[in-house]
Amino acid sequence: AQRAKIGAQLLSDLLEVTKMDRPRGYDAGDDVDISDNIGMEYDAKGKGVLMSDRLEELLSSSITIREEALAKFGVHDAGNTGNAAVGRDEEAGEESVGETLVKPKHLPMVMQPLAWSRGQHAGERADPFNSGRWDGGYLETPISLVRFTEGATEGHRQAIDRSQMPGVVDGLNCLSSVPWLINSYVYDVVREAERQELDLADLPSFHNLEVPEVPEELSGGKLRELQAHVAKVERHNMNLHSLRCTLALKLGVADKMRKAASPFYFPHNLDFRGRVYPVPPHLNYMGDDLSRGLLMFAAGKPLGERGFFWLKVHLANLVGNNKLSLEGRVSWVESQLPIIEKAAKDPLSPGEHRDFWTEADEPWQALAVCNELVQAYECPAGPENHVCHVPVHQDGTCNGLQHYAALGRDEDGARAVNLTPEAKPQDVYTDVCNVVREIVSEIAAASPEEVLALDMQEGGGNDGLDLEMAARDRYLAQLVLEHIERKVVKQTVMTSVYGVTFIGARDQIRNRLNERLFTDSEILTEVQEQDLMDASNFLTRKTMQALGRLFKSAKDIMGWLALLSTQCGKETSQAMSWVTPLGLPVMQPYRDENSYRVRTAMTRVTLVENTEAVPVKTAKQRSAFPPNFVHSLDSTHMLMTCMEMHKKNLTFAAVHDSYWTHAGDIDEMNETLRDKFVELYRRPVLEDLHRSLKMRYAGVEFPPVPDRGDLDIEVVRDSTYFFS
Repeated sequence: AQRAKIGAQLLSDLLEVTKMDRPRGYDAGDDVDISDNIGMEYDAKGKGVLMSDRLEELLSSSITIREEALAKFGVHDAGNTGNAAVGRDEEAGEESVGETLVKPKHLPMVMQPLAWSRGQHAGERADPFNSGRWDGGYLETPISLVRFTEGATEGHRQAIDRSQMPGVVDGLNCLSSVPWLINSYVYDVVREAERQELDLADLPSFHNLEVPEVPEELSGGKLRELQAHVAKVERHNMNLHSLRCTLALKLGVADKMRKAASPFYFPHNLDFRGRVYPVPPHLNYMGDDLSRGLLMFAAGKPLGERGFFWLKVHLANLVGNNKLSLEGRVSWVESQLPIIEKAAKDPLSPGEHRDFWTEADEPWQALAVCNELVQAYECPAGPENHVCHVPVHQDGTCNGLQHYAALGRDEDGARAVNLTPEAKPQDVYTDVCNVVREIVSEIAAASPEEVLALDMQEGGGNDGLDLEMAARDRYLAQLVLEHIERKVVKQTVMTSVYGVTFIGARDQIRNRLNERLFTDSEILTEVQEQDLMDASNFLTRKTMQALGRLFKSAKDIMGWLALLSTQCGKETSQAMSWVTPLGLPVMQPYRDENSYRVRTAMTRVTLVENTEAVPVKTAKQRSAFPPNFVHSLDSTHMLMTCMEMHKKNLTFAAVHDSYWTHAGDIDEMNETLRDKFVELYRRPVLEDLHRSLKMRYAGVEFPPVPDRGDLDIEVVRDSTYFFS
C-alpha cells in the first residue's frame, strides 16, 4: 500500500510539471498540459474512452521536462519514458539535443560507490523495503545486486539475499572502487570531427540519404518498387538519427564528467548468471570503442621498461595485428612511428596517418594509444618515466572455447585457443575460416550432382537438397568465396559456444557480407536482398559445419549440459539452477508467461505471476543452459582475478574476457589471471554440478559426466598467448 501511494503521488507531481506537444487534431504550435487530459472522454458516438488511450497518444509526442521537475524529484532522464527529447532545428538544418537528453538518471558517481553489504547503509539511505537485502551503489537511487529479468521468482531473490558469497560482492566492490577520468585528447578530437561533420571511425554519418520524390503519375509495379525504396531510405535515415542520439548521450555524459574535473566511479552489479556490468548506461568502459577511448584510469603510473613494451603490443592489438608474436607486434609498431606521431598530432586531416587509426579494429582506442606513445617518446625523463593513464588490455582467445577446452581437458581444442604454450599465437578464427573456405571452394567447383554427394557425406546438413537447390548452393558458393575472411566468421565462432541460434548466426554473417559486398549508403534491390539472405544462410551452415569438425569435445559437453537441463525440466518441472564456484545461486528465469490485465480509471496494468508454480519453458531452458553455465564460469574467473589484483594493490577492470590494468602491471596481471584459471579448473566443476543435481533430485537419472581428454591444466601458466 505504501508503495502504491508513493507512485500515485509521483505521477501526480509529474503531471504538474510536464508539458508536451499537442497530438494530431489540435492547432499547430499549441501546448496542452496532460493533467487536463486525464479522466473520461466520449467519442463521436458517445462511447466512453479511457484517457489512458489519450495518454499513450500524448506520450508518443516529444516530451520536455521542465527544470523544476529535475529539482523536485532528482529525475534526470526524460529518455526513461521512451521518448528522447531530440528534435530538428529546421532553420539551422541540424539536430538539436534537449538538455534532458544529456541528464541520464544513472550517471557515474563523483564519490566512491557504497560497498555492497547486507541491509541498508544506516544514515546514508533510508530504504525500509530493502532491509536484510544486499545494498550498495548509489547514495540516493537504490539498485539491485542482481539484475533480475522477467520470469525471476521470489525464491531466487530470497536465495540471493540469504547467500554468503564474499567472493562475488568483494569483487564487485573492487571494480566499483576504481576511479576514472575522461580522456580530454580523445574528447576534443571527437568534438572536432563532429563540428566538421566527418564520417569516420564508426561515428554515425552526419548526412542523411536523400529521400526520392514519388511522382503522382506513377502507378502499378513501378510505384510499389519506388515506395519500397523510399521506405528503405527512410529506415536508414531513422537508424542514423538513433545513432546520433546515442552519440549525443555519450558525449553529454563525458562533457559533464570532464567539467567536474575530479575522478568518477562506476557502481557495478550482476546479471542473473553472475556476469558483471557497470550501472551507468550511456558511458561506461563496457560500451563501444568510442566509450572506451573516452575513458582512462584516474591514477596514472610510470610505464617502466615493460610497460613501454606492453603499450606497443596494445596498439598493435587495437589496430588488428594480434596474430603476430608479441615481439613482432612491437617491431611493427616501431616501424610505424612516423605515421603514429602524425596521427596523434594531426588526427583529422586527410592522409595515410588518418587512415592508420580510423581503419583500426578499435579506432578511438587506437588513437588514444597513439597519443600516449608520442607523449612517452617526448617525455624529458625518457619513455619509461612517462606517467600513463590509458588502460592496457589482455584478451582471451575465444574465451568460451577456452573454458570448454579446460572443462573437457581437450588437448586439441586447448591448442587451438592458446591454452598450451606455443611459439606463436594460434588463431581459432583463422582456423575456422580456412575450413569454411575449403568447404565452400569444393562446392563452388562442383557440379550440382557432386554438390548433392558432398551434402550426403556431411550427413545431409541441408535437409531436402535437390538438384535445383544444389545448383543454387553452387552459385552462392561462387558468390561468397572471395569474401570469406576471418572477420566474416569471427563473431559467429565467438558466440557459437554461447548458444547463438542459427538465425542469430545468420544475421551476424549477413552483416559482414553486406559490408563486403555493398557500400554503407547503397540501398539494395530485391534481387540483391535475396542473394544476400541466401548467401548468409549458406555460409552460416558451412560455418557451423566447420565448428563441428574442429571442436568435437566442446560440442559433446554442450550436448551433455543440454541433456541435464532437459531431464531437470521434464522430470521435475523445475528451472535449471546451480551455484557458481564463488557461491552465487543461479536460476534460469525462462518460464511461460502467466499475466493478467487490469483496467483502472487512469490506465491499464499488466500483472505477471513470477512464482515456481508457473511452468518452465523446457526448450529455452535446454538451449540456454550451456552458454549460461559457461558465462557463470568466465565471470567466476574474472572475479577471482579481480580480488587477487586488489590484494596486490593493483588497478583492475574487465570487460568479461578482456582484462585491463596499467601498462607497467601487465606482467603481474598475466601471472595472476593464469594462476586463477588453473585454480578454478583444478576443481571438479562438472562432477560438482552432476553431484548437486543428483542430491537435489534423487529420483532423476542424469547422464554421466562425459569422458575427458588428457590436458594438464597446469600448462596454462606457461602459455604466453592464453591472454595477450
